[in-house]
Amino acid sequence: MPGVRTSQACRLCKQRKSRCDQNWPTCYTCKAARKVCSGPSSLLKFVDGGKRSRSDSSVSPDPAKNHSPEGSLPPNGSRVMIRRGPLRPHSDGGNASFGVFRLQAPRATPTTVSERVSSRLVSLLKHGEDTGVAMQMSYLPHLPQRLSQSDCLRDCTALFCSAWSEYNRGRPVDQLLATSLYPKAIRSLQRAINGPQLYTVETLGAMIMFERIGTLFSNGEAHSFESHRRGIEHVMLGKGSLDVGDRLDLSLAFKSQWELTFLALSGAENPVLRLLWGSTVQEPDIMRLVVFVEELQCFDGEYTTINRSFSLLASWIQEFRVIQTDPNGMVERMASLVEDLCTHETLLQSVIDRVVARATPLGHMRELSDPNFHLGKSFDFASARLAQALVGIHAIRRVLLRLIFDLGALYGTPDAGAYRAYRDECERNWMFLPYAASLDPISAGYLGRIVLPSLEAAQGDEFNQLADLLWTTDRFQRKYPRDTEMLRAMASSIAMKESGRS
Repeated sequence: MPGVRTSQACRLCKQRKSRCDQNWPTCYTCKAARKVCSGPSSLLKFVDGGKRSRSDSSVSPDPAKNHSPEGSLPPNGSRVMIRRGPLRPHSDGGNASFGVFRLQAPRATPTTVSERVSSRLVSLLKHGEDTGVAMQMSYLPHLPQRLSQSDCLRDCTALFCSAWSEYNRGRPVDQLLATSLYPKAIRSLQRAINGPQLYTVETLGAMIMFERIGTLFSNGEAHSFESHRRGIEHVMLGKGSLDVGDRLDLSLAFKSQWELTFLALSGAENPVLRLLWGSTVQEPDIMRLVVFVEELQCFDGEYTTINRSFSLLASWIQEFRVIQTDPNGMVERMASLVEDLCTHETLLQSVIDRVVARATPLGHMRELSDPNFHLGKSFDFASARLAQALVGIHAIRRVLLRLIFDLGALYGTPDAGAYRAYRDECERNWMFLPYAASLDPISAGYLGRIVLPSLEAAQGDEFNQLADLLWTTDRFQRKYPRDTEMLRAMASSIAMKESGRS
């Protein structure tokens, strides 16, 4: 007999072999992928049984003769939930088919802690997939099916769901983590770190999630995550290479390598980055597995170039610091570094041009006339995800242009043309601020932090206007000083660190 269908998952979920939440008419997976959901799969399966005559004793025109009465018990004492048997022929002498089906039972109410946390996370993602929270935690859709495998991942996810729910209700930032779930998550992490599950994807996911919870849902005053980040690096090294078949592992690595690269700009070479970038930089198909939002399809074919430039950024900064120590004795190294920087800066500009050319006709982004902005124009986006991805490329290019200018300044009069190119790129960064100020607080804050170092190039009244927009993006966590000169000093300090000048 043919196998019995037991799953009503939609076609896309079956193709991806992922758990379908069966929230019709559109399940979460199809909604996130911007696909038309096929709806529930049929549990009825027809199999051609060939020609059968009406005299065949195995085929009875009366189905009652082939089935036990409803509710009757077979000899083994269990109820029959599967009906198997010949169907009545469509016409005399025609082909008969066997019908195989399973009676659909009501969906069970989540009973375990993992199921309840998974259900809550799916519900939050359903209504917040284009918010700053989801943008900074692209691994969230891969968590529900893994919570039952790790207590620490389950407890950190429960804390995250609580904080995100309270944030959506408008609670102040100092109250978002005021819950018993916070110490519970810490204790679970401690047990996992001291136990045999330390070097697992689930423990790594819990550590990364806990760090992100503190970054997103606190003002930073009572939370120092430097040691926590070192712990994440330790687990990554101990865990070893990535499992390319594990989407959670890939998405955690994809987010971590960008975070760790920015941290490494002001420090020593990081062995974790060699592991992560070496595993993914040549894998554009893997990047598409992690990022599959429709608005980001305009980046198809560009991931390798972007990741290649970003993976080299920390080593370029270190090379610049070495050249600074003895410029006259390292002219050849300086020329080689400038050549590399110019090559990648040009490549990134080409990527930006192609992405904008694809996104604009589709209505995903546009450049607006903005009389209220001192530049007279600004960017507008249909999706905060696209804004996040594009401003990241602009930020990398800004750092490269600043390095080119500073290298030239080491050997004589600063190049006015190089500074003009750097200043023009800073202005492109500023054009994201009016859009960022219109977003929800966490989305706005994320974009604002990327643009902040570019304010180093602002002067006079334009800095005051940019400061007002930046303070608007910081209305939730209020991490920036509300004094103009102190904000200028903060922007300059960050810009100098990320370009190797301090």
